[in-house]
Amino acid sequence: MIVAADPPGGSTSIVADELAWAIGTGGLARLIGQPVRPEQLSVTLPHPVFALSLADLRQEAPPTPTGWRYLVELDHQVVALAATDVFDGRHRFAGFGVGPPVAATVAAAELADNLLGGSPERFTLAVVEVYELHVTLMRVTTANDTAAGFIPVGRTGSLEERLYPPAEIRTALLEMAAALPDNPRPTAGNPLGG
Repeated sequence: MIVAADPPGGSTSIVADELAWAIGTGGLARLIGQPVRPEQLSVTLPHPVFALSLADLRQEAPPTPTGWRYLVELDHQVVALAATDVFDGRHRFAGFGVGPPVAATVAAAELADNLLGGSPERFTLAVVEVYELHVTLMRVTTANDTAAGFIPVGRTGSLEERLYPPAEIRTALLEMAAALPDNPRPTAGNPLGG
């Protein structure tokens, strides 16, 4: 059973304010392509977002917290993501997302629930972005705060849509990083390398 994480008040209030503004101006209706009334909307499944650099991956350092994401539901159907990030210790609105990233996030959450939903132990979700590899992972954490595993979100190269144990996902990400082409180095005569 998924238990929603408890986002900080600064994040939730920013999302509420931005949703109210987007409804009032018609921006949300334009974004999702259908009319929206406030009583139709709900914000669900808050989950923290982390960034993991390749340097941190290689050094087995933990990912860096960057903000929060929420699913925006219209009449109980997910239509968008809302995100906040943290800048100088304060939460700010990072935007709404629609389209394939929304469907991929919902699919990963449903896969986690299907894989672990029969377990009596509750679990929470978080997103881990590995920007250098263009990979987004959903981290599934058990009630005792240990990582049960990672589920790739959307199409992520050679990764399959399944739950990866932490050691296995690290190995897979390191293999993906090793396959990246080296960046060309500038020559002494041409500082731009071209």
